[in-house]
Formats: sequence, C-alpha cells, structure tokens
Amino acid sequence: MPSSINGSHIRKCWWQHWLAQVFALSAPLLIVAIVAYYAVERTLGEREWKKYESAARARGVPLRIEDYVSREVPDEENYAKAPIFHRIIHEPGFADEIDRRLTLPGLPKKFGEPAQVPFDLLATQQAFVKARWIASASDDPAADVLTGLTRFDDLLAQVREASMRPAAKWPSNADFGKARYMNVGILRKFSIIFAHRARALLEKGRPEEALEELRHCLRAARAMENEPMYLAHFFRTSIWTLYLMVAEQGIAANQWTDAELKALATEAPQFDVFRSAALGLATERFYGNYAFDAIAAADRDAIAKLFEGSGLTPTQALYIIPQGWIRRDQVDYNRLVDMDDEDVDVIQRRIKPSYGRTEKILNSYVSTHIGQIRHTVAWSMSNPTRGEAYRTGLKYTQVQALQIFTAIARSHRAGNKTPLNLASLVPNFLKEVPLDVMDGEPLRYRRTDNGGCLVWSIAGNRVDDDGKSGNQKIQLEP
Repeated sequence: MPSSINGSHIRKCWWQHWLAQVFALSAPLLIVAIVAYYAVERTLGEREWKKYESAARARGVPLRIEDYVSREVPDEENYAKAPIFHRIIHEPGFADEIDRRLTLPGLPKKFGEPAQVPFDLLATQQAFVKARWIASASDDPAADVLTGLTRFDDLLAQVREASMRPAAKWPSNADFGKARYMNVGILRKFSIIFAHRARALLEKGRPEEALEELRHCLRAARAMENEPMYLAHFFRTSIWTLYLMVAEQGIAANQWTDAELKALATEAPQFDVFRSAALGLATERFYGNYAFDAIAAADRDAIAKLFEGSGLTPTQALYIIPQGWIRRDQVDYNRLVDMDDEDVDVIQRRIKPSYGRTEKILNSYVSTHIGQIRHTVAWSMSNPTRGEAYRTGLKYTQVQALQIFTAIARSHRAGNKTPLNLASLVPNFLKEVPLDVMDGEPLRYRRTDNGGCLVWSIAGNRVDDDGKSGNQKIQLEP
C-alpha cells in the first residue's frame, strides 16, 4: 500500500535542514571571531597595563609585595623576634591555639559581630562569671576583672618583654592567605586584654600602672607601622583606638593625675594615623594586583587562595572574562589607588577636597550592566578601602580631641572651669589650637550646658553643622 507524506512535515524538515546548515557554516566563523576578539583584547589590555606599570615604577611606586622593602632590624632589637611572636609565626598550630586562648568571653568571636559596650567592667565581670573565669561576682567589678585576666599573666609578661625592643620588622612573604593576617589579629587581642587591665586599674585608683598597660597597646600599634596592606592599617588603628578610648574614659571619670595627663597628650600622637593610612592605601594594591594577575592567568590555585577563609567560592565567570578586560580593569584599579593615596596629605595632615572622587567613579562602574561586568574586579578590590581618607580624618580628630580633653582636665585641676574657647588653654595647657583636617581652620569646639564640651570636625561636604552629626563629633561629659 503506497505511503502518504504530509506536506507540512516536508516543509518543517526543510527548515530544520536549512538552519542546521547555517549553524554548521556560521559556528566555526563565530568561534574564530570570539577567539580573535579575545586575542586582540589580550594584546591591547596587556599593552595598556605594561604602559601603566612602567610609568608607576618610574615614579618609585611598588606594585607588588616583592617590591616593598623595609629596613633590616637586629634580632635583639626586633619586637617581632621576641620568643612569643617567633613561636606564633613559625610553630605550626601555635598561632591558632593562642588566637583561641586570647578570646575574651562576651566579645565577638568573628570579625563583624557586634561588640559589647567598650570596657564596661560590670558586663565583663558578668561574662567572666558565666565563663567560670571567676567563681562569683563581688561588689568590686574592677577587682574581679583583674582576677579573671590573671590567666594571661604568662603571655602578657612575654609581650611586655617584646615592648622593650625599640624596632620591629615582621617576616615578609607573598602569601595572601589566612596566615599572613593571623599576627595582626593576635596583636589586637593582646591589646584588648591590656586595655581591659588598664580600665580596671584606673577604677582601682592605680593610674600609673594603667598607663603602663596602655603603652603596650601603643607599642603594638607602632610595631606594625611598617607592615604593608590595608588590613594591617585597620588593625593598627583599631589597637591605637583602644588606647584613646580608655584614656578618654579615665579623663571623664577624673581618674588620671596631672603627670599621666601630660603623658597621654604627648604619647597618643606618636602613632601617625596619616602615615598609616597612606601606607595601607598605597600597598593594598599588592593584594589587588595579585588578584588581577591570578584572574588574568586563570590560575585556579591562586584564585582559590584569594577566597581562603572568606566562606565564599570563586564564580566560574572569573575564568572566562577576556584577559584584556582584566588588564584594563587593573589599570583603572591602580589609578583609583593613586587617587586615594593623593587625597591623604601626610605632610600637612589634611584630607584634600578631592577625596570623594574615587567614590563617584566606583558608583559609575556599577550604574550599568556592562560596567558591572567590565569593572567587577576593580570594584571588589576597591570596596574595602572606600571612604578611608575620610575615616582617617575622623581618627585624627580623635587624637586632637584627646589632647584638648587632657588640657581641659589639667585646667580643671588648676581650679578653672571648662573654657568657652580653646585659645584660653594656650599656652599653659595646650601648645596650640588644633586645626581641622578638612579645611585647616581651628578645630570646632564649644562648652556644653552641663559643663562638658564638644569637639567636632566639619563634614565631608565641608559645611559646619555646629556638631550635630554624630560621627564627626567627640563629646566629653563632666
């Protein structure tokens, strides 16, 4: 019996055959076009990066950690060569053991977790009881805190010995994994313990001993002052902030003597937050360029190390982005670092008016879908340091405020009231009126109705709001 063929079926088969032929002919051309595009982009991107790299090196700008050289220090003078730190750096597992041991109960165990009220002795006492560091709470929280902290006496004695060494040089290597940042984190934990001891000693009427404990915090911060990378800057400034916080609490409670007040005003500025920020911003590009090099080379091991300890996994898109895009993005990233570095004036102690420009550029990167893809690495690498120039200004204002508060406290001890203006403290209690880092004008100040005072810097928009913005003002209550 003859078979019948449906006409529509014939037409359908014809179109499928035609499409298959078109695809068979165009697919190789498409592949060739993609390969050619990647090759051209790679050549152009590499050329642009090499041009920037050559110009940067001619200016003396270190682009990779291997380029960063700090002076050598004799072992006997080296803070980092003290036995406790030598073991932390070189003995397998010891750093993790010390890191766990130094975690105080009631404080966050992971970065980013909220902390308790700083140096609240009653809260710390209760946390120590709960953790069974002390048997029970007495009516003397300061004494209980000091008792609980005796478990660290052997370790603190070793850090005190390290503090006697006048210089510091940490081992340098190109490893950007977890191990590189363990040292600075442990130093911060030691400093938190010293700060708690200082706060408790102040409460017990032992200001001279309290100041000695705070000096170990300051020494720890300064021991890292030549350590590159932004995270080192973050940790050393956070350690320095512990010093400032306890000092201010002691001033507010009238617990320092005149001798310690003079010492605080002199010692606090020894940590140069402007230099720290400039170094941290300029050398953060080491990590950024390591990331760009790894992604451009599609080095899976190096890329995996970038994500070590973050809890994240690298997206497969990192392996297929055109290498030329990566290199051009690398140039853009380094130019942003240059801008950030320029905005922090280490010599004049100023934040330049141009400091917000990198923020605007980064926002423009993510304003379009193609920009999000094209600048995904530069945006990610720049995100941790966004706004650091402004934060540096605020941190410097903290130490200026401490100098003002110590001057007022000494004036009070001489029988004077809180002054109406800072000029009246010069020259007996204050060498000169501090200048605002934002505009170079005298730092803003006024006496409050309750006899305290308020110190503030103008905002990022450089408009004086009379100290209404909380993050730009520092207040001392009587």
